[in-house]
Amino acid sequence: MSGKKEIILFIYGVHSQIADEMSEIYFGDVHKSLVTFISLSFLQMMFSKSSISTLVKATLLTTTFSEGANLKHFLEQSKATNIQPMTLSLIMSIATHTSASGWHAYTDLDNSAKNDDMDIITENMPITLTPNPVLISQQELPDIGYG
Repeated sequence: MSGKKEIILFIYGVHSQIADEMSEIYFGDVHKSLVTFISLSFLQMMFSKSSISTLVKATLLTTTFSEGANLKHFLEQSKATNIQPMTLSLIMSIATHTSASGWHAYTDLDNSAKNDDMDIITENMPITLTPNPVLISQQELPDIGYG
């Protein structure tokens, strides 16, 4: 096998490992987020057939997911998909929330890796004093007269 092919396979393997690890982190965080919705009985309250009014459920949606989960934003989509606005808002809000939390976990991991890299660089570089700077002075050029 030529050296170039070996390098390409190595790079592909490294990228594949990184992608696998990042997807594990992302989907693990999404899983934790969904488990939180179940353990807090949020989904049970949203889908209960009890006397909890639609207004209370709508308020719960907007307090949990902010104004983006307001039912008025989902009226046209609910007509087109034949899904109730509350259900559509819930699905979209949970999907957006879990995706965002997964992304934040990923970026937090990247930030800590950058800090680790900086620690390695600063530990391995000796502290040296900056030498006295040499002043660079521009020489004045003589005037060239025409004529």
